[in-house]
Amino acid sequence: PRHYYTLSQSGLELALKHAYEQFEYKEEDRYRVDQRNIRHYLLAQEATLNALNADLITKYWTERQLSEKDTVGKKRPDVVWQLANGQRVAVEIELSGKWERKLDDFVMGIWRALGQSKDGTPPRYDRFQIVTDPPAIRDRYTAAFTAGATVNAWEKDSRHHWVIKTTHSVPAWLTERIDFLLL
Repeated sequence: PRHYYTLSQSGLELALKHAYEQFEYKEEDRYRVDQRNIRHYLLAQEATLNALNADLITKYWTERQLSEKDTVGKKRPDVVWQLANGQRVAVEIELSGKWERKLDDFVMGIWRALGQSKDGTPPRYDRFQIVTDPPAIRDRYTAAFTAGATVNAWEKDSRHHWVIKTTHSVPAWLTERIDFLLL
């Protein structure tokens, strides 16, 4: 964008006065704004506002709210929506494609986020929605999440190079809990 605006100190104080939860607002320093993600975050916000206005969701949690509860290896979505039936839908906006290790990490992260933990803890999310605008990305991700598709778990070797540790097949239950949407 040619221009973007951040809250001033007095604007931030006013916003915090009305906020039920408070999170670090690092964008107060305009040099800490990651301009590569502006469109990404704007689309997540716009989709959430549209879902709220259409009464499709009853509550939401942003990525910043979720970062407080991160679990290593599990995908943190851009936003989580709670539906009227109580289901939690994780929404991931994908505007640039991932390949090889990064795509495998993405698949494994969602797999772990939707799967039950070894200690029996239920998953944080009931479904994932992957939203993108290029059909090519949607098609590549759909193929990566197809039941039986190969996904690799990677690790660094003694020379600090990424190597495939194990290979897995995407389970059918995972495929059934992911939706792919075009903007």
